[in-house]
Amino acid sequence: MAFKLRDPHVALKPVDQIIQSGDEIGLTNPDTANPVTFHPVVTMSENQTLTLNLPEKFWELIRVEPGLPVQVTKIGADKMYYIEGTIHKIEKGKNSNITLQHNGEILCAQRRLFYRFDLRRPCSFKNITQPDGKIISRLKAVIQDMSPSGIGFSASRRLPQGTQFGVGDLFQAVTSDMENLNYYMQVMWVKGNRLFGYRHGAVFKFASEKDQDAFGRVLSRLQIDRLSWYYHNALARK
Repeated sequence: MAFKLRDPHVALKPVDQIIQSGDEIGLTNPDTANPVTFHPVVTMSENQTLTLNLPEKFWELIRVEPGLPVQVTKIGADKMYYIEGTIHKIEKGKNSNITLQHNGEILCAQRRLFYRFDLRRPCSFKNITQPDGKIISRLKAVIQDMSPSGIGFSASRRLPQGTQFGVGDLFQAVTSDMENLNYYMQVMWVKGNRLFGYRHGAVFKFASEKDQDAFGRVLSRLQIDRLSWYYHNALARK
């Protein structure tokens, strides 16, 4: 399906520095009732033109003709990029190519697999093991947000990437199935400085997919409860 990204912004790099020859991209016709996305390989990217190699057998599944509006997407390490353009030329045969023209504007958005739940609460980490083997018994931190995949937190001490730690009482026993649970995490990134504090991102290290699914359901219910609270309070103010 076609992407509708929230809060896109113009990327600083030009298209030919982000989408390059040899990249596999997503190609979607966003104007159809049932959009279909293919994954052709870029053979050329220059002068507001993209040339894509897409075997002709796929053309029977989607209308491919000059003038057709399309959307191109590329997923990077931490961002998803997309551009909008039109098909300029098609070349059928042994090397079936599609040439697209675009205005040179590439948009990007942060790539996230899950919705963030704003938490904003103090917490205590334990059994903190840094990559160099150094162990810290406890560290106070403030959790800023949470998703089924991890948390964002701030702390006065910098924890290097790869640091592993445990955290208990993550939800302050909001419901009975969240009581006395211990979660284990690993730091994926860290930003900031000693003056203003360090912001970290960490992922959960679940023992199994079943545990991760159960955690996701708990978090979804908590989010629904919060939205319901906001909704009823908004009605009360009218």
